[in-house]
Amino acid sequence: MPPRSPPAATPTPGDAGRAQILKAALLRAQGVAWTAVAKEVGASLAQVKCWPARHPKVWRKATLVAEEQLLREATAESVLTLRKQLRSADDKTSRDAAQRLIAFRIAWRNRRPSKARGAAAGKPATLARRVADYLERFTDADLDAMLVGPLLEVRAAAGDGPPGD
Repeated sequence: MPPRSPPAATPTPGDAGRAQILKAALLRAQGVAWTAVAKEVGASLAQVKCWPARHPKVWRKATLVAEEQLLREATAESVLTLRKQLRSADDKTSRDAAQRLIAFRIAWRNRRPSKARGAAAGKPATLARRVADYLERFTDADLDAMLVGPLLEVRAAAGDGPPGD
C-alpha cells in the first residue's frame, strides 16, 4: 500500500473547531498522547492527528499559544520555588536563590527580540524564542548549576529526592 499523503489544507474551522484545536494543541504541548487528546476533545484519533496538516495556520498559532502558556506557568513555578528558598534557614540556599532571582530579573529587564529570528522578518520573537536565546548563552554546566542543582536541593530538602532514592 503506497504511503498516504497528508490531507490538503481545508478552510479555517469555526469557533467550536478552533476551540477543539486549541485544546488539542495545549494537550500535545504538555506531552499528552494523541489517543488521550482525541478522547479529551471528543474527536476521533484520525481526525485529531490530521488537524496539523488540514489547518496548519490554526494549528501553528494554537501551538505557539500553548507553548507560551506552558513557559509562563513554568517560569511562575520556578520563581515561586526560588522565593520559597529565600526563606530557607540555610544561608547558602537563601543566598543562591537571591542570586538566581536577581539574575532572572536582570535578564527579564534586558530582554530584546532576537534580530536573527523573527525581528528581521518584522515579527516579534516569541517568548519561547527569547527564553531559548537567553539559555543558549550558557554552557550545559552553567545551566545545570543554575537550574538542576537547586531543584534537586529543594526536592531533597522536601524529602522528595530523585527517582531511585
